[in-house]
Formats: sequence, structure tokens, C-alpha cells
Amino acid sequence: MPARNFIPAIFAALIFGISIPVSKALLGSVNPLTISMYLYAGAFLGLFVYGIIFKRKEADKNERITPKDLIYFFLASLSGGVFAPLCLFTGLTLISGFAASLTLSFEAVITVLIAGIFFKEKITLHLLVAVALLTAGIFFLDSGGEGIFSVKGFILLFASQFGWAIDNNLSARIRSIGSVDLAKYKGLVAAAILFLYAVVFRIPFLTSKAPLILLIGILSFGCSLVFYIDSLKLIGAARTAALFMAAPFIGGVLSIIMLGERPAAAGWIAFFLFLCGLSVLIGKELRKIPSV
Repeated sequence: MPARNFIPAIFAALIFGISIPVSKALLGSVNPLTISMYLYAGAFLGLFVYGIIFKRKEADKNERITPKDLIYFFLASLSGGVFAPLCLFTGLTLISGFAASLTLSFEAVITVLIAGIFFKEKITLHLLVAVALLTAGIFFLDSGGEGIFSVKGFILLFASQFGWAIDNNLSARIRSIGSVDLAKYKGLVAAAILFLYAVVFRIPFLTSKAPLILLIGILSFGCSLVFYIDSLKLIGAARTAALFMAAPFIGGVLSIIMLGERPAAAGWIAFFLFLCGLSVLIGKELRKIPSV
């Protein structure tokens, strides 16, 4: 398999991973709701323009949308486009970008746990070991790199991962809307709901940082998805998932570089435990892939 086939997955992880340190830097002057709104508006704009320029046709694009799919779509938009980002960026005001980035690793295991508990998918020993390793990592992960642990911050971060895990499971069961269109319209609905919330409750949302946040939304939530989908076709689901799971670690390293954070020694132990946990989670699937 040519090495260039791995480039889209690497790009997807890189541009998604950068969203946490950049958002952390912006939170000093922009509130969490505003960042969430512009990020998802950016995702919609990016995917909308992409659809016009490349006129990509998805195999299931023209299927009739069922009432069940509409319910799943709306619930996924609420959980993944409104609840999750609000929890994430509120929690990010209380903990470091390094800690927050690593905590994003929980989305994968929570997604699989929800699939097993509520949708009767198989829960394996590998998943339980991964959960144990990630949970152990939390005990070594302080909130600011200085031994200060914010319980509220981590609860909000876990809540955000739970919201995105629900989104993942609901979106996976929507058959009548293609992946790019699904992400595009979820971005539109999420941005609209957040905008209405800001207007009704008089939360300030006009900011000079809007173009930058929109750009991050276009890249981290729009282009990242396009690269991810392209990677699925080039190297398959397991390899793509394995490479994309590097995003939390990329975010952690970039938080050190961009924000000047200095994790304590325990933070690097957490980094290692999180890495082991995700490696266990995907290792079984990777071993099933024949050598090429």
C-alpha cells in the first residue's frame, strides 16, 4: 500500500487535534457558547462550499428520509452539536489544554460502550481493558499541570464525550443521509440553535475573533471529516480509526507548544496510559487486517 494513502488520515487527526489548544487560547476573550456557535457554523460553511465545488454525490444521498432518521438526526444535533461543545469549552476554562486533549480519548470507548449497552453490539475484553487504562490515566492527570485538580472541569469534559458518543451512535444508524451531508446539516442546526439561545438569553456573540473561529470550524470540523472519509476509502476503517485516534495526543503536544503548558511528571504517565488504552482498543481490529 503506497505511503501517500495514509496522508488524509494524518491530516484529519492533525487539523482536528489543533482545535483544542486554539480554542483554549480564545476562551480568555470569547465565551464557550460563541466558540461553539462559530465552530459549527464554520463546519457547515466549509462542507457547503466543498459540496458545491466538487459536487460529490454520495451513494445514499437520494434515499427517502424516514421519520426515524429525522428523529435520530435532531437528537444527534442536540447531543453532538449543542450539549457536547458547550460542556467541552466550559470545562476547558477550568483545566489545561493538555489535560482536555487527552480526555477526548474517552469518546471512542464511551461510543463503543453505548453501542454495546443500548444497541446490543458486542462488548469485548479489549474494551474493558481500554476503559481501565484510560480511567487509571485520569488519576495521574491534573487540570493545570500544577497539581490542581478541577473536578467540575473533568465532569464537563466527560459529559462532552458522552454527548459526542451519543451523536456517533445515532449518526451511525441514519441510512438516508450521506456522511458529508449529515455533518453539514448537523453543523447548520447546531449553529442555529446556539444562535437562538444567545439571542433569547442575551448572551453576547459578536466578536472580532469570529473569522478565526469560523476558520477553525472549517478546518477542524469540516475538512477533517472530508479527509477522514477519503481515508476510509484508501486504507479502510480500522487503519483510519487508528491514525485518527492520534488527535488527542496531537492536541496535547500542541498545547505544550502553543500555550506554553508544562505538564508535571504525572501528566506524562497519564499520556502513556491513555496511549496504551487506545492502542488496546484498536489493536484487535488492526490485527485482523491482512498484510499488503
